Parts: sequence; structure tokens; C-alpha cells
Amino acid sequence: MLQEGSFALLSTVLVDGSPDYGVSVVAFDEFEELLWAGNQNGHLTSYNGWLLSKYTSFQALSDQELRSLLFNDNGVLILGKSAIKMMTRQGLSVFICNFADTFDFQCFVVNPFLPDMIIIGGLQPTLSIFSMETCTEILQVILEEQDCVVMRNTDALLVTGHSNGKVCLRDPMNMHLLSELQPHSGSLSDVAYFDNKLVTCGFSLMNDLLSCDPFIFLYDARTMNAIASIPVQIDPYYIRFIATHPNQLVVVSQAGEFQIIDFSGVDKGLVTCLDSNEAIRCLSIDVSPTGHCIAFGDEIGTLHVFANRSHPMFVANARSIVLPDPVEATPAIPFDDLNTPLSIIPVPLTGLPLLSNWPEEFCKRVYR
Repeated sequence: MLQEGSFALLSTVLVDGSPDYGVSVVAFDEFEELLWAGNQNGHLTSYNGWLLSKYTSFQALSDQELRSLLFNDNGVLILGKSAIKMMTRQGLSVFICNFADTFDFQCFVVNPFLPDMIIIGGLQPTLSIFSMETCTEILQVILEEQDCVVMRNTDALLVTGHSNGKVCLRDPMNMHLLSELQPHSGSLSDVAYFDNKLVTCGFSLMNDLLSCDPFIFLYDARTMNAIASIPVQIDPYYIRFIATHPNQLVVVSQAGEFQIIDFSGVDKGLVTCLDSNEAIRCLSIDVSPTGHCIAFGDEIGTLHVFANRSHPMFVANARSIVLPDPVEATPAIPFDDLNTPLSIIPVPLTGLPLLSNWPEEFCKRVYR
């Protein structure tokens, strides 16, 4: 029996391409009961339900690490190092847009005011605005911070995080800077935003060396005032809110450890390791929309799913997945059955001559 707010390992599975390539992105589908995992070689695999039954598996991008995933009614939007691609959930390509090799994308979000517009950031000094309607880049916005490594969107704001440790709130319509803060003097690892709470983790610069801050910093996004700096037992690298519990946050280290933090009290969950036998580097994380599951991808191509109940759901009111039509079984005919016509068994289309074909010397072509 799990304690309230605690998570235990539910299942693990080796993703296609392991162990040669790590799982660079994991994401829960927002429309169907699917968990997606993409690797460092551009391969994408989906799993149905908490039993992780493989649903689809296909090569999304050639020789490009998958960086991030977004979902809509029509399929999955895939971000690579220098490309963005739309595919159906069954693996059919809808469109692809390739960018110059100088681009190194890291993150993308949907514009909260214009759902057909995608905002893309990376290790280049611009934000790219991509139109889903025309499948082209329509605008580039120059960033004073020279890059954008993390992005989060809200109902009315765009949150951007930068490698210099700065976090900015922007107007999604024109990318104008509204407010900013500098929680880390070295570099920024991750940003989480939910219900006017802004949380960051990162590195400080000490003696010209980067040192991981053993705290997560909590801010009120309305005033950008600091609320608290919360110590954690691990070196935080990824942070995610648990949507169904606005005061709960999962903190993850690169060493494959995670901890559940509760803002409402002093309660801090125990540190849990992805693999109890050896330390493995965690490359990706996502929390299900229901808050029932947390998925992790590691460097050896393993997908780990932790849950707070025995039979979790990924998404509430999920629509049914598309399955192939079942193959009709060939009816069995007893050898001594003289009544059943053989025509009930369809003739396979092999392209080869049939055994019942008459030889040419016994045939004569006639016209009616």
C-alpha cells in the first residue's frame, strides 16, 4: 500500500534503439492513453496504458536527437536539433521543415493566444515563430540573452529560461520583455510554472566554476518576488509540478534520483532511485496530466514509469486509440465436407499463376 503522495516503480521497458541511444525525451499524450519516448537517434515509440503495451514505433527524424514533443488532435509535433516535423500517431508524415545546420533547438511551446503558432528556442540568439498553417518560419525575434534553453507557456504569458541563469516573462504576441529575475549566478537547468508559482533550479558560479545549487527557488509570478528557497537532498536538474496537486513538485537529479516536495508544509519525500542496482544518468522526465504517473528516460534507453496507485491513468477521458482492423481467420473445412464451397476462402494475391489455370494449348480466345 502506497503512502499518500509517494510514488513507486510501476514498470520499465527498453525503448527501441537501446542501449546504443538514450531516451532524450518522454511525454504523455494529452488526448489518448499514450506515453511517448524518443531517443538520441531520432526514433519515436509510443506505449498504450500503464502496462506499456507498444502501440507504434517509427523513425521520426534521421540522425537527429529528438528534443521535445507537442500534441494536438491530428498527431504529434516533433522537435529535432534543426528540424520540426508533424506526424500522425500511426507514423505517417504530415509535414517537415528543416532549418540551417547552425540552429540547435532545445524547446518549443504553443502560443497561448495563437494555437497555430509555435515558438521555438535554442542555443541560437533568436526565437523562431513557426506557422502550422503555412508550415514555414514566419518570424525571428532577436534575444538579448543570446539563447533560450527552457520555455513554458501559461494562459497569458511566455516564460523563457536562459543559460546565463536568467528567467524572463514575455508577452506571447510580440515577445516583449515584461519582467525578469536572476535566480542563479551561473546557469539555469530548469523552470516549472503552475498556478502563479514559478520554480527554478540551476548552478551558481563559484571561483569561476559552476556549482549546482542545492536549493529550488520559489517565486510569485505575479510580483516576481521570492517566496522561499527550499533545500533538497539531491542535486536538482529537472523540476515538474504535479498538476493535480498544485503544491507538489517532483525534483530530479541527473544521477537518476528524484524527490517529491510539498510546498504546503515541511513534508519532503524520500529520495528514490530509478535503478537500485547502479547509478544511471536521467535524460528526460514528464508527469502525466492526471498526476498518477511520472516517466523517466535514461542514458541506456530504458523507460521507467513510477505511479502513486496500482492501476493509474495517463489522461482523464482519453479518446480511443486507432487500432488496425482484425485479420479474419480462415474457416476450417473438414476433409470430407462436400457441401461447403471452396470459394468462401479468398484467393491470395501473389502475382504467380494459379494451379487451376489451364495450359495455353487447351485454351482458345473468343469474342462475344
